[in-house]
This record gives sequence, structure tokens and C-alpha cells, in this order.
Amino acid sequence: MMTDELPQGYVLRDGADRRVDFHPLTIRSDGNGIQHNRDGGTWTLAPAGFQGTGVIGGRPVHCIPPAEQVREHMDYEPDETDPMT
Repeated sequence: MMTDELPQGYVLRDGADRRVDFHPLTIRSDGNGIQHNRDGGTWTLAPAGFQGTGVIGGRPVHCIPPAEQVREHMDYEPDETDPMT
């Protein structure tokens, strides 16, 4: 199942309710990643945000490190689509 929140992102979910949250970014020449939000604004991810790694289905993947995720969500108000609510 897919939850479409493009251009901001999308979430893939399997039958066991495991989720992978994708956020397409444009990488600028300064190393920052720019995400286009549903409200027409943008969000900037600093290069430090690209240092994480994880594993999906036994394959290594790049991801945002946990500390960076917490920092980026400090001013974020979760909504009904967020698994933490």
C-alpha cells in the first residue's frame, strides 16, 4: 500500500504495517538537500543529514541518522498520517 504525499514524499507499507517513508530531495551544489512540500514551501536538509545508513530487506540504504531526525522534527506537529500519533 502507498500513501501519496507528493511532492513532499510517500510512504510504502506492507501487510505487517512495516513502513518506509520516502522524501525526494534535490541536492544543491552546496550539499544541502531541498524538499518541496505540499504547501508549496521547501525544507532544507543539511549535508550532515545524509550520514545515516540502515538496512531494508538485507540491503544497505542511505537514511537520515536518528539524531538528525529528532533535530528536524523538533518544531514539527505530527498529523494522522504519522505512525507516532
